[in-house]
Amino acid sequence: MAVHTDIDIKLKKLLTKQGFEKGTQFDQIVRDIIEYLRSHPAAADSIEGILGWWLPAHRNENARNEILQALHDMMQHGLLVEDVPDNGSRRYRLVGDKDK
Repeated sequence: MAVHTDIDIKLKKLLTKQGFEKGTQFDQIVRDIIEYLRSHPAAADSIEGILGWWLPAHRNENARNEILQALHDMMQHGLLVEDVPDNGSRRYRLVGDKDK
């Protein structure tokens, strides 16, 4: 339960940052990522996997750029971590206890 509370606090900070507009595609992408991760807290995937599994409704080139921006902003606000294994493919996942 504490994890969800921490997510909610960080999500609220991200969604109330200056220049963020509610109801935009970006807003929906951030909310959809969080919803997916609430259901699958151990999920970790590349941008291709996120497009295919986490956010299939947003599968287009314009959304890809917004998803990358959302992932970046979510990392900046402490919601996500980016792992880069030896093969160089970036994988994104929810921040866990080992990351704190």
